[in-house]
Amino acid sequence: MRKRLHPSAGNVVLVYALIAGLWIITSGWLLDLALDDGTVQVRLEIAKGLLFVLVTSVLLYGLLRSWAHRLEDSERLMNMAAGLAHVGGWQVDLQTGVVHWSREVCRIHDMPPGTRVKVEDGIAFYAPAYRDRIRQVFRACAEEGIPYDEEMQILTREGKPVWVRTIGRAVRDEQGRITRVQGAFQDISARKRDEAKLRQWATVFESSDEGMIITDDRARILMVNASFTRITGYGPKEVVGRNPNMLSSGRHTRLFFRRMWDTISLTGGWRGELWNRRKNGELYPQWSTINAVRDAEGRLTHFVSVFSDISDLKSSQEQIERLAHRDALTNLPNRLLFRTRLEQALIRARSHASQVSVLLLDLDGFKHINDSLGIRMGDQLLSSLAERFTAILQRGETLARMGSDEFAILVEQGADEEARVEQVAEAIIQAVQRPVKIRNNDVFITASIGIASFPRDGREQDQLLQHSDAAMHHAKQAGGNTYAQYSRDFTDYARDRVLLAADLRQALERNELVLHYQPQVDLISGEVVGLEALVRWEHPTQGMISPGRFIPMAEDTGLILPLGRWVLRQACVQARAWREAGLDFGTVAVNVSGVQVQRSDFVETVGAVLRETGVDPALLELEITESFVMDRRQGSEELLRQLKSLGVFLAVDDFGTGYSSLSYLKSLPFDALKIDQSFICGISLNPHDAAIASAITTLGGHLNMEVLAEGVETREQQEALLALGCHRAQGYRFSHPVAAKAIPEILRRATLMPDDAKIPHH
Repeated sequence: MRKRLHPSAGNVVLVYALIAGLWIITSGWLLDLALDDGTVQVRLEIAKGLLFVLVTSVLLYGLLRSWAHRLEDSERLMNMAAGLAHVGGWQVDLQTGVVHWSREVCRIHDMPPGTRVKVEDGIAFYAPAYRDRIRQVFRACAEEGIPYDEEMQILTREGKPVWVRTIGRAVRDEQGRITRVQGAFQDISARKRDEAKLRQWATVFESSDEGMIITDDRARILMVNASFTRITGYGPKEVVGRNPNMLSSGRHTRLFFRRMWDTISLTGGWRGELWNRRKNGELYPQWSTINAVRDAEGRLTHFVSVFSDISDLKSSQEQIERLAHRDALTNLPNRLLFRTRLEQALIRARSHASQVSVLLLDLDGFKHINDSLGIRMGDQLLSSLAERFTAILQRGETLARMGSDEFAILVEQGADEEARVEQVAEAIIQAVQRPVKIRNNDVFITASIGIASFPRDGREQDQLLQHSDAAMHHAKQAGGNTYAQYSRDFTDYARDRVLLAADLRQALERNELVLHYQPQVDLISGEVVGLEALVRWEHPTQGMISPGRFIPMAEDTGLILPLGRWVLRQACVQARAWREAGLDFGTVAVNVSGVQVQRSDFVETVGAVLRETGVDPALLELEITESFVMDRRQGSEELLRQLKSLGVFLAVDDFGTGYSSLSYLKSLPFDALKIDQSFICGISLNPHDAAIASAITTLGGHLNMEVLAEGVETREQQEALLALGCHRAQGYRFSHPVAAKAIPEILRRATLMPDDAKIPHH
């Protein structure tokens, strides 16, 4: 191919030719005119020639120097471009077999500039997996003129792997013979890394369980992943190019979305709960994260949204919320919701100078009905009475189930409605007196009602509840089937509590208290997996006093502190003795009163008892009621973690009877949940109880907690629990609470399973 001269070089040649021609013509003619002497003329001709040579030499030198500078500049620019693009050149002389590398090729190989190598030495730089391939394509190029363009990996002189693109072309002479092979060499490591990242991102994008949407800066959908289709029902072709608002459920206001986009504009992202609509029209909740993507100059380029379907979580939360605020049997408000409404009513009463009354109702002899007719009949009676009570109340009045057979009614009265509370009490008494037909049997029962009113009988909700409880017990002592207004005078019940408190103080000093232990068993094997310590009071004149009678009194009077420490210490001493005797009993569980924690340094108390008794902390389990944990959220997490750091096990007692937040409960270091016996009694017959037990068992499994059922008495209850996946229980079906001396014999038995048990085979 013919090369063209640079325009400046052509101009110089023309000027030079013109000047030289003029000089030759004019100089000779001028000399002929000026001189007659031939000798002088010859000498001047010589001088003229020398001058011509000198001038042309200077001009030629200047021209060559200019071209050299331009070549250097051009080479410098080429080297700079090659370095920036990581592209170098190479050439192989096929006669000598020597490879000439450019500066950039030398840099890529970690070799000094100007390096020349033999062909095989150059091939040796390639990673072993690529050497055969580069020999093959180079030979085909050198012998047949077949060009190549390959991406391979080399190992530099320092042993560093580098991805390169190598291009080779054959160069022929005038006879068409291949004399050289030359080409380009480029470092493409950065591109390969980017490609690997893109492949990883693509894998994550497509395999993620969460739905993903990528839009442009105008929120037009560019890409969606497979999970998006699974969750929404829309395929990629149905959504690409459209706005994500096509999924809108209509449940959110324009203000909601405006604030959402304002947040994205200000912070670059937003996260929260959204309700969207699937392709089939179904509404569903999703947890979404939306982030704005900007380029290196800060320009908005894309939006990326990641979301997950939280329908199952919502359903669980709603079920837990219902369990937290509603009684499972009657669907009435429970104790927590009643207290909330009472507090709200008191706030209104204080601002409007009105009256608020609390009626506490307890069924007379309900335990006898439960024992004689069965728990299922008792539940039906409670449900029927709840319906009757609801029909009596007016709008704005609250009926709640506070416990087993205990109901509470909240009545707000204006200045002209003072008689309303007595009307309600009288109507309730009459409603209870009417027989309830259950299974073609007429069941008769009565009720005792205690009334306390704001502001006369108390100004705080605790006072009103306590005083209505005292009035209710006074009504019971009067024979039941009546109601009583709270009186400030001491009642027989109050005197009994005062006397009992005095006796309890002495009982601690006289060693009248004793611990009994109830085994906790594996529902499949019947083996003992733990023991629960239960305190009993052997009163010198009244005989055995139930904990249900003296524990609440001990909590009210503060005696629960020394009593609780005594129980804890005795249980630890006994646990150590059993362990030293070689008995395997799992753990000894001790109930912890909320008052113990509130009125003492409980962590220090437990630590001191563990040190005093020398018992292995792993043998001790502390049972803390659900209601106490949730009522005392502030600081309870730290308290529980301090207890856990001592090495003891922690269990939530009476689970399902209080209020639990899933998001809060999951952060607490509990090892076990105990299903309250109120849900176990009807588990085989009542679908509500079964649903609650199932929810608690599932929740415990997901939170990695052991689940144990309390109060198991029948084979049907045992089988129902096994069917739900609950494998631990305690109750009369396996053993009553027994004295410590009877425990070794129980532990030596192979199983506590009754003979009628149907143990599933695994």
